[in-house]
Amino acid sequence: MKKLISLLLLIAAALLLGCGADTVTETADGTDAPATADTSAATEDTTDGAVTEAPEEKPQMPDYYIDFADEQNVYACSNLYNVNTEYTGDGMLVKFLQSGSDPKYCFDPYMTLPVPEGKFSIDDYPYFVISLYTSKSDLKGDIRYKTDGLKDPNSYPTYRFSYGGTGERIIVLDLQKMSSVLFVAAGDSPTTGNYTHLRMDMFENDCSTDDVFIIHWYAFFKTKKQANEFKKMPRSAPQKTEVPDLSAYYRGAEFAEPDNAFKPKKLLYGFETGIYEFPVNKLKNNGYGGIVTNVKFDMNYLKDDAQFENLRKAYEYAHGVGMHMWIYDEYQWPSGKAFGQVLEGHDEFEAIGIELIKVKGQGDIDYSLPSGYISIAGADLVSGGKASPLSTDGKTVKAKHVGAYTMYVYARRITNRGKEDPTDFSTLRDVDLLNPDAVARFIQTTYVKYKDKMGDAFDVVEAFFTDEPQLGNRDAKDYVVWTGKLPEKFYEMHGYDVTAELYSLFDGDTAHDKLVRVNFYQTVAEMFRVAYFEQIADWCEANGVASSGHLLFEENIQRQIETYGGDFMQIVGTMTIPGADVLQVEPDRLMQKGTDIGSFMGLKYVSSAAKNAGKRLVHLEFTPVAVDGAPFFSDQRKYSVAGASLTSLFGANTYTVICHDDAMSASDLQFFTTYEGRINTLLGYGVTDTPIAVFYPVDAVRAAYTATGDHFNYNGSDEAAKINRLMQDTCYDIIKAGLDFTILDVQSVGAAEIFGGKMKVGLGEYSVIVMPSVRVISVEAMKKLAEFDRSGGVVIWLDSLPDMCDDQRDAEEFSRVMKEYSGKVFKGVLTDKLLQLCPPPMGLSTKNGVYAAEYVRPDDGVRILYLANATKSAKSVNVEQEGKYLIYDPYDCTVTEASDKTSVKVPGYRAVLIVRDEG
Repeated sequence: MKKLISLLLLIAAALLLGCGADTVTETADGTDAPATADTSAATEDTTDGAVTEAPEEKPQMPDYYIDFADEQNVYACSNLYNVNTEYTGDGMLVKFLQSGSDPKYCFDPYMTLPVPEGKFSIDDYPYFVISLYTSKSDLKGDIRYKTDGLKDPNSYPTYRFSYGGTGERIIVLDLQKMSSVLFVAAGDSPTTGNYTHLRMDMFENDCSTDDVFIIHWYAFFKTKKQANEFKKMPRSAPQKTEVPDLSAYYRGAEFAEPDNAFKPKKLLYGFETGIYEFPVNKLKNNGYGGIVTNVKFDMNYLKDDAQFENLRKAYEYAHGVGMHMWIYDEYQWPSGKAFGQVLEGHDEFEAIGIELIKVKGQGDIDYSLPSGYISIAGADLVSGGKASPLSTDGKTVKAKHVGAYTMYVYARRITNRGKEDPTDFSTLRDVDLLNPDAVARFIQTTYVKYKDKMGDAFDVVEAFFTDEPQLGNRDAKDYVVWTGKLPEKFYEMHGYDVTAELYSLFDGDTAHDKLVRVNFYQTVAEMFRVAYFEQIADWCEANGVASSGHLLFEENIQRQIETYGGDFMQIVGTMTIPGADVLQVEPDRLMQKGTDIGSFMGLKYVSSAAKNAGKRLVHLEFTPVAVDGAPFFSDQRKYSVAGASLTSLFGANTYTVICHDDAMSASDLQFFTTYEGRINTLLGYGVTDTPIAVFYPVDAVRAAYTATGDHFNYNGSDEAAKINRLMQDTCYDIIKAGLDFTILDVQSVGAAEIFGGKMKVGLGEYSVIVMPSVRVISVEAMKKLAEFDRSGGVVIWLDSLPDMCDDQRDAEEFSRVMKEYSGKVFKGVLTDKLLQLCPPPMGLSTKNGVYAAEYVRPDDGVRILYLANATKSAKSVNVEQEGKYLIYDPYDCTVTEASDKTSVKVPGYRAVLIVRDEG
């Protein structure tokens, strides 16, 4: 109420200041001249200095304009600097904020204004007219603009103008008048091209926080006459988008107007001090259902009580207007460092690893460890693919030898050998996330601090978002991660000493070498899962919030092994809300074979992991604007919807959007967020119901994966690449055939329940499991597969059957199981076999780029067939079911009744959902 009263008093003061005051304008010679003293606002015409009076006839509405009588336009502004804004009912009040220690001083206030929708050029519309109120006239203002005709990125055309007086003003600017335009690079031309950017600097350099400034409207005109004659914007109530009444249909009303809980959240990197109401309302206006953010990113990150207080107020306010709130847990990324604070005073928590140093020599061996390394973990004399251990005191290797030799020295070193800049997050030292004590310190410096500092506002926090925690060895060759307790954990899990087996991590092709690599990366993955994800999930559960986020390199198995040891599905499934990121959402890239980053595989792994763990929420960090090339900017709505349609098909239902405020128009953002909200509303956090499973062959890739080899090459000839390629191609072919699948890992299969030809894992039941090049497997999983086969289930082996057990202690039992097992390698066309065994629901037959998945809602058991078109052109598919069913279009917000056999049109890059029954 106090804020409302203050606002009303401020506006009243502004109106009183303007009443009866003469308005002035600049004349052609630069002197001030009084305008006519009527009730209309004076017009400053910087083209010739003339003051015009409003004509009696109502002028024609401009083609392109922004009217701040419409509140949505207030929230379409962005990049506010030292200002805040409020909607007055008649315009946008610009509030000047304190800069520095003087409470009355505001430095360089400006903001980005929305460019009216639709392409229009400065060639056709050179005249800019703005209606405003100002209590200050001794400083000039700037209108800055850009067009797509500019060639030099340093050009920022700026028209500097005088207000000519206080009170109500109408300013007319000729943006092609080059004598008045500043900051244009030599040889560049700001007088051509479509408008792309518009910014207003209210006052040159500074003003008082007490100054009053209101913008009513602005518009672009073709001619000087039109610009000078237009003095009053006809005002009418903003037209609310009509929402059809679908209440007669299943979930129809909720589908038409989805709740915020089902709509995407927006990732922000903190709020400026005192500025949170505007950005919160802007995001809500743009259709977002929540916010993921943090204390401000600066050198006082997590150390400034004032920033925590600012965040507390922001979260309380946002929650009060219906937004769902998460916390982002790091200064940028990767998570786990607390912007360097985890390692402050705790060098023992810095990540280390072992690097292979190859030494060639002649005669006796006398080797000393170079500077820059910690110690020698071991050494081997290597000959003919065999390794013979050499003794070391940790700093030297000495031995008698005759003739030439090759020696492998395994040297401990810190992971990050670059120079650390404490002001640059990308250079910070890596934290040993295999060490539970290091992760506990991260939790204490970040999670606990948020809880303690936010007080009651912490109660509105729903989840923490952790971003790409990793072990620091990305793209590191001849290197493996290490931690002090790794040998102890390795022995506990596998029963032998890994320190005597270091050669096998870098080289060797024997069965024993392969087993060591399998066991080593199993150990790394489990230590990472327990130390980081389990510890954070446990803390979150104990404190009433969820854990979520995503890892790095979800898409392919080789990268998963390199970055965190593999076992990706177990690791990500430990989070309360397992998550992925898809930052390249153009459909062709999303569905392209061999994509390293941005493939559908990453999301399919994560949604499968959630399903296997009995979890219904699947989080996706998503950018609707990241597409290859320029297509997105030609049709933002189409491409953002395309990405949403496909990622929803693959299981995402809780979205966090990362993109710049200006990347999409407000109307397109509203459309996209509502579209995704409608899909999530109808699916209701259901999970896919498919009888097909595909096995995750991570141990087979581990066996073939050496630290010296190629860590990822989709078309590579090495064994690890071949297995990963077969896995991706198998999944791709199944989807292309119009079928769906769930990925099962060895732990899930080993713990599965078998009955009546079905394998039950988590929230799914399967009658067919595809095994792509599964050469290594646990005895528990192999026994379950044999049982599944005997009960009537179908196991389809591709490329090979297992020839290795993942635990040497189970070798004898594994040999017995395999001798009794009668399975053979499949030789036919996989998709033909799957279509025969598992006909799609509703008689669906599609191989034309329309992909399908059947979902089952958890609350009422309703089955929904989800269809997504990955092509630009509309496609038709035939479906058939006895009786009535409903076809929902989230794009057009329509529901169509159908029965028996129907041809369903799926528009290009869009989705439709068929409700097969109403429960």
